[in-house]
Amino acid sequence: MKIIQFKRAIKSSIIRCKADLINIVINACELINQKQFTSLNSIDDLEKNYPFILIDKMSRIFLFEESKIFSISFPLQINLDKNHVIFLGVPLTSGLLSIASSVLKDFDERKSVVELIEKIFENEEYNELLNADQQIIGELIGLFISYEAGYIRYDYDLENYEKYKLLDKPNLHPLNHLDINYSSYATYKLGIKNELDIKTFLDCLNPNTDCWFFK
Repeated sequence: MKIIQFKRAIKSSIIRCKADLINIVINACELINQKQFTSLNSIDDLEKNYPFILIDKMSRIFLFEESKIFSISFPLQINLDKNHVIFLGVPLTSGLLSIASSVLKDFDERKSVVELIEKIFENEEYNELLNADQQIIGELIGLFISYEAGYIRYDYDLENYEKYKLLDKPNLHPLNHLDINYSSYATYKLGIKNELDIKTFLDCLNPNTDCWFFK
């Protein structure tokens, strides 16, 4: 298991669409290129509230915001020896990441692929690239829009819990819960009895430890 923790926060805000997730992954890649991270040997070495990537059988990025912990899968390979992210055997430079970010900035899953392709061809920086780099950009964008994000969020939400409690419906919005999936048409909550710390949250998601069970 490897852990890299970033030296500054990654803005996550409210995640409602794939573009929000892509932005997090690209920002993480940029921080790796800038060597804005520390390699850790143990979960016990984590500095509170700074985002980190756990690289093991799973590769996940974890982010903190107020009383929430977010996690999504990280779909790229990291070369820790050379401090960069690898895709198709090639380091993802800041220039390539910038083009991908620009093209996908307002990506809408409801729009057609044709519109996305048009946006790529309209990008001036893309048109100045060599053919090999253009192919990498195309493949990278394809990865970002299709990869399985595996979104999950732990939430300690006192405000909404109290609101529903006044309506005598506290179990509609439990104080401690997991939000599964990010989009409004697919999300659902799993209530949990106790507050989770990061170690417990990691254990819940770790395929190398015993599974959790509903009771």
